[in-house]
Amino acid sequence: QAELFAATETAAKARPGGIVPNPPNIERSPTLVTEHGGGIPGAVLAATASGDRRHDGPPDGALATASGQQDWPPMRCTPSLQAPQGPLVDFLTSGYGYDDQSVASAVRLGNEHFSRRELGRAIDFYGAAYEIGRLHFDYKPLMHDLVMRRVICYSMLGDLQQALMETELALRVVPNSASALLYQGLLHAKMANAEEANRHFQMSVAQCRELRPRSPFALLVRGDAYKFHASGYFSRQAADDYTLLLEIDISLQPLIGELL
Repeated sequence: QAELFAATETAAKARPGGIVPNPPNIERSPTLVTEHGGGIPGAVLAATASGDRRHDGPPDGALATASGQQDWPPMRCTPSLQAPQGPLVDFLTSGYGYDDQSVASAVRLGNEHFSRRELGRAIDFYGAAYEIGRLHFDYKPLMHDLVMRRVICYSMLGDLQQALMETELALRVVPNSASALLYQGLLHAKMANAEEANRHFQMSVAQCRELRPRSPFALLVRGDAYKFHASGYFSRQAADDYTLLLEIDISLQPLIGELL
């Protein structure tokens, strides 16, 4: 699960309004990967992680919650965690405030506690960074990533219901987030909800091409299984697998003949 923590991606393809282009040089962190693309405070980004991983987002206007049953409207302001404010008050009364350095310090402290597996303390500091950040500059990809850090901590602590609740918050901050949907699949799998786990995995893969299988052999076999299924219902899925196969290696065209 610590490896998944390192590989978590945001699904924020669109940049929130008011973000200045030409981001500063960013220090990479082993604990999280954040797609940024705009000049939020350098001290904050230096304390968090940043990378150039890209997410294939949904068409404009396509919003969904983790359950897929309700649409969230675009949000002007990031919502509160709806969690006890004691850790935030303690942090602010320790000499911090609503500024860039305070957010960066809270993230750094959260990372340090996570590395020592002091997960409860990590949750508190990530929550403090979130609450200060959402009021200070409200950069939604960063807010999303802070919630996902808390999700991972709760999952490692075994509090799966709370982890699942916070993935819903992550999906409100960044609708159709592939990483949030992926973690919902993992959480449902840990709770032995196989059907829900599979559904969320499928939703996650649909949002992010990087989560799709890249083995040419696997794509060929699955594409053939779809193509020759007796029901004839899976022709679109077969075409998708064959198209991705040819994107990887065009020389395999003779093996599939016509796409359909």
